[in-house]
Amino acid sequence: MRNYETAVIFSASLSETELEQEVSRVVEIIGKAKGTHSGTQPWGRRMLAFPLKKQSEGVYYFIRWTGNEEVSAAIDWNLRINENCLRHLNIRLDDSRVTAGEDRITYETAMPEEQAFTDEDSEDESEQDAEE
Repeated sequence: MRNYETAVIFSASLSETELEQEVSRVVEIIGKAKGTHSGTQPWGRRMLAFPLKKQSEGVYYFIRWTGNEEVSAAIDWNLRINENCLRHLNIRLDDSRVTAGEDRITYETAMPEEQAFTDEDSEDESEQDAEE
């Protein structure tokens, strides 16, 4: 059995309960295909770099699981026909990444609030450019 991670972008038009149902469907598929669900990490609503299915926002989820290629194929097939799934990707993790998986960088740790770019910063920069 190998360790996998499935990255899924769901439609931003779904409610919280509908999103939970979609994630639980994926977890159910993992169980039916004799895989083991390790955890789910929601990354929330984010702007897309380019439109997917005419949508500019999506809700990101990362689902970790253990299984074989049949489980991966079952997830792939079910997400491919799911209209609420904008994009998905199954990633096979190597053993070193799985043990270091708890150290995964999140958006909050990568960009603390005190360092985050604000609208005031852009106004200050535009004023400096105007003075030059």
